[in-house]
Amino acid sequence: MINLSFRNSSHKDTVNTIVDEIRSRIGSIPALSIVLGSGFGNVLDDAQVLCEVELQTIPGFPISTVIGHSSTLIKCRLSGVEILVWSGRIHAYEGFSNMLVATPIDVMHALGCKQVCFTNAAGGLNPLLKVGEIVILDDVLDSLFSGMPATLTTGQVFSKTWITRVIDHCAREGRALQHGVYVGVAGPSYETRAEIGMFRKLGADVIGMSTVREAKLASVKGLEVLALSLVTNVLSEVATPVLDHSHVVDVGASSAPAIKSILKSAILTA
Repeated sequence: MINLSFRNSSHKDTVNTIVDEIRSRIGSIPALSIVLGSGFGNVLDDAQVLCEVELQTIPGFPISTVIGHSSTLIKCRLSGVEILVWSGRIHAYEGFSNMLVATPIDVMHALGCKQVCFTNAAGGLNPLLKVGEIVILDDVLDSLFSGMPATLTTGQVFSKTWITRVIDHCAREGRALQHGVYVGVAGPSYETRAEIGMFRKLGADVIGMSTVREAKLASVKGLEVLALSLVTNVLSEVATPVLDHSHVVDVGASSAPAIKSILKSAILTA
């Protein structure tokens, strides 16, 4: 039997405090959560905002220090469906422990959310990928082998049935989706040419500094999990340009129609 107990009583108390505060501010809790990564902020352009909470005002909630990562919880209606949008995320490379990185997932589970869709900006390892494409993730490689409070009994992080539903819905809308494996790295530095070659040989298609631990924990806790990566650059073993956050934002803006369409499919098939 999977042990879903918290890592320690202090963390459990903190999560309970956060949950009580969120419930008092937003009321009823939607079943679906979406975690917005870099480049995905434009999806809120079409949302009907019902309630917005600055997470730095929630005692005990860990706040990102990364430029471009706001820390906001938004209850909204998108494509006719009420959802919780977590704008911004924290990363291990900011100095947060694995337990703190997992706090939003612990909170989602305690709130009663049933499904979560993670989004992220990623580098393309597969040379067939193009900048601006969206990759729906089939699996993950955890290059850090970060410890888990429990094990994946099936070895499956992402919901195969949800993936199928999204792909079918996108096909009916005339939009094709790429599949891929995401490898999570520590960051914040970018990969060397040797590392790029190694991860390609291991079967990774996209690479980034988030999502892996969050997705694993959400799956262990019984949430149905989906993840989408926006390819912001294609990596090369010969030479890879150094990018900054503004580039990611630009790619997200130019890819806005595809991002909105695919997230709509994810929401309507949840």
